[in-house]
Amino acid sequence: MPKKSQSIDGKLSALADIQRDIESELITELVDPITAALGDRNNLVAAKGAALCARLRSHDSIPDLLDAFERFLSKPEKSDKGCLAKSAIIKALYDLDYLEAEFYRKHLSYSQPEPAWGGSEDTAKDIRSVSALGLAASNDHRAIMDLVRMLNDSEAEVRISAVRAIGTLAPATSEAALRQKACAGDSAAEVIDECFRELLKINPEDSVEFVAEFLQTGQPEVREFAAFSLGES
Repeated sequence: MPKKSQSIDGKLSALADIQRDIESELITELVDPITAALGDRNNLVAAKGAALCARLRSHDSIPDLLDAFERFLSKPEKSDKGCLAKSAIIKALYDLDYLEAEFYRKHLSYSQPEPAWGGSEDTAKDIRSVSALGLAASNDHRAIMDLVRMLNDSEAEVRISAVRAIGTLAPATSEAALRQKACAGDSAAEVIDECFRELLKINPEDSVEFVAEFLQTGQPEVREFAAFSLGES
């Protein structure tokens, strides 16, 4: 009689056992069951497998991670509801120092709208956010061109990630782009706050005077964030 396939709960439980072993340092390498999880049709199982690949620093799993990512791009509203698998996979790739610029560039604009209370929600925010960080880390000479465009993303969370990504680029380039964004403003004051923080890290001496100018702005939240940033610098 054929053996009944393991349930999703059973697969997740087995992966949880592996995670506990990793955390307790009982094992240093247990890639096969994790790789099998990446090939699973269930997005929760694949997401857990991707996270464990990153924990194990399993660079040999990168091809399997890439294959799984592409697979969950097919009919994503059914195969990967909530972008759970793709988000976990791209985070694992980034954590494993996968720095292929074109991979991240390709997904800078990826969106996956899904029904939500009162309308729809884009569940791909993490994918675009990690793509911004990955592209910046790739040292691609045209990364700034793409990242500046991301400062206009529809989601504040992604715009904040774009600011952080820009902050890792060459100081002169990143400082100019972030000053321009701060002056242009944003519907979410948190984005401008992130600009202040990055500027004060990039060029503390010259940025103090620049950020101080926003203490006089008409937007109360921006004034408050400027004061906090200066106080922490």
